Amino acid sequence: MEVEAFQRLDPENFYRRFVKNGVRPDGRELRAVRPISVDVGVLSEERVQASALVGLGSTNVLAGISLQVGHPSENTPMCGMLDVEVKLTPLSSSKFSSGRPSEQAQVLSTFVKNSIVESGALVLTDLAIDDGPFAWKLCMDIVCLSFDGNLADATLIAAMGALMRLQLPGTRRIDDEIFVTEDTPTPLVVREVPVPLTCGVFDGIIIADPSLLEEELLTTHVTVVSTAEGKVCGVHKPGGSCASGKQLNECLQLCQQHAKQLTQTLEAANRIQS
Repeated sequence: MEVEAFQRLDPENFYRRFVKNGVRPDGRELRAVRPISVDVGVLSEERVQASALVGLGSTNVLAGISLQVGHPSENTPMCGMLDVEVKLTPLSSSKFSSGRPSEQAQVLSTFVKNSIVESGALVLTDLAIDDGPFAWKLCMDIVCLSFDGNLADATLIAAMGALMRLQLPGTRRIDDEIFVTEDTPTPLVVREVPVPLTCGVFDGIIIADPSLLEEELLTTHVTVVSTAEGKVCGVHKPGGSCASGKQLNECLQLCQQHAKQLTQTLEAANRIQS
């Protein structure tokens, strides 16, 4: 049977033959991550205050942040807000449809927001304008441009690239209104850099950074979020079968190793554009 026909007719056994030999059909080792590129400031800052374009293999994601002046709630009078919306459109993949946000898009939006806030990367009180009652609202739009698997990693990396690029403009309060001034903007304080790594399980074997074809064959997958210092910020598991404690521990260790290099990539991208 020809290779392409074998892959099409029996993708699971086709993939299994590679995995048994410690490699994958795309040539990667089992725990290898696809090349990652991060470019910041790719959109005009007249339209958005910060942006980042991330390539994870053939998955490409664009994140942009715009700012609005908002009124904090009475329960959190000194806290700003972060709003995240992930957009998955048919232009990036035939697997996505137009119209209302899909469940996958909503899950990714929540994952990105929780990872940023719960890791301590963004402290919402840092968004307060003077002593209140005003604060910045960060509106983060993340658009998938092309899809070849592992959107969880790509969306969070793009979000962090844009967040690390963001500068808050100077303001002046006149009566009950806030006006943006020409003063030098202040870089947003990003206190942590949460880095994701998604791993899947196939025949009990850990597969890092699964492609789209691989995602369809995995029995389960989990995304671990860690910092370069090894602080675990979260574990995201949207579904599938249970992962064993040993498998989760292996994913944690892989993410902690991966976080060091990816943090350097994010920092370098922002140094180049500074």
